[in-house]
Amino acid sequence: MPEKEQGNLGADRLLLTEQDIVRALGSDTHVRAEADAGPSAVGEVLRAAAVESAYRRFRGRLVVEDIERAVTISCLALVFDSEAVAESTFRQVAEAAHLRTRLEDVHVAVETVTAPSGLVSYWGYAHAGSVILVVTLDTVDPREVSVAELRSILSVLVSRL
Repeated sequence: MPEKEQGNLGADRLLLTEQDIVRALGSDTHVRAEADAGPSAVGEVLRAAAVESAYRRFRGRLVVEDIERAVTISCLALVFDSEAVAESTFRQVAEAAHLRTRLEDVHVAVETVTAPSGLVSYWGYAHAGSVILVVTLDTVDPREVSVAELRSILSVLVSRL
């Protein structure tokens, strides 16, 4: 629901913080928000359908088996004018996902995209009510940084819905 209908829910309040990422991935994780970051083309299409949206991207590193791994994490919060619109939108994006499940009472879909350059992007979608959260985790080290880390991040976000 729009912010005015949910008592100052606000899409920006649903976004990940640096502390959320450290809580999800461990104290050896170091990330910083990028001030001028914008969502991907897919994110822009989804934003156009929402009545309220917010986006935040982080760059940094996490330590896996004593080796630092570069990561980029982004979060897009979308608030739609109705639960029906959010549900329909989620169904459309979840059709491409290779995993669909529920975490608590939130619908979740996950997909993996691999670029020819070796960059692996894990995408997670969480839907509850009139809200959809989209999280991406990008890495060039998919053997060490995996969908398990994305699940940890999604778990933090799901607690907000």
